[in-house]
Amino acid sequence: MIKAHGSFVADEVPKDLLYRKPVNGSYVSGTGVWKLVDDGVAQRIFLEFRAISEGQQESVPFGTVLNVSRTLSSINLNYFENDADLGRKVEFERK
Repeated sequence: MIKAHGSFVADEVPKDLLYRKPVNGSYVSGTGVWKLVDDGVAQRIFLEFRAISEGQQESVPFGTVLNVSRTLSSINLNYFENDADLGRKVEFERK
């Protein structure tokens, strides 16, 4: 959950979002701060994890990026597993 005041809570997101290594069936939870980065071509959300539930806890703070995609009816956040050319996209949508 991304909060308006600049913090977020991530509950059971794929570990490869943080570590960029595919780990099937493995999830991590954490908290931190976020900011919107707009380079004029694309918008991205920069997440800085400041606490994580398991894994490489000594590596926090840890930053990662989500792409922002928009449709007429929704805004989605996504990232690609490994190489974007492989086309394995993980999408998060608002519920």
